[in-house]
Amino acid sequence: MFEEFCLPYDKRQHDKIHEIDPNIAISYHTCGGMMKLLDLIPQNGCDFSETLSPTGCGGDIRDGIDEVIVKEKMGSKVKLMGGFNQIQVLTLGSKEDIYKDVERTFNGYGKNGGFIMMASDHFFHAPKENLIHYANAAKEICKY
Repeated sequence: MFEEFCLPYDKRQHDKIHEIDPNIAISYHTCGGMMKLLDLIPQNGCDFSETLSPTGCGGDIRDGIDEVIVKEKMGSKVKLMGGFNQIQVLTLGSKEDIYKDVERTFNGYGKNGGFIMMASDHFFHAPKENLIHYANAAKEICKY
């Protein structure tokens, strides 16, 4: 269904945007379900693929398993962004949980660049302290 209906439309739209201004970076949001689309997403002409949602956020990327697959299949074709669990970790987790998930996310997607660390979705309900822990963890762990 994606290949037949979404891909041709998205490709035309992305090509037109890049024709208007090649400096516009297009982010393609898959709402978490992307493992079956890893070969197709880069074909639509986007510059970034996100949300890289882990299963704990309703996505289909298994923690500590699928990040490397996503990076290998798509990382040389499009940049990646997202992947951090904003529900169980950022909103409900401890400082240690946050550091561990930043490390998981960065080690899975961030090797050799082409990755923007961010929550897979909104973080409206995250406590301020957890946002501070997240920022500090990202500063410490995500060094190139």
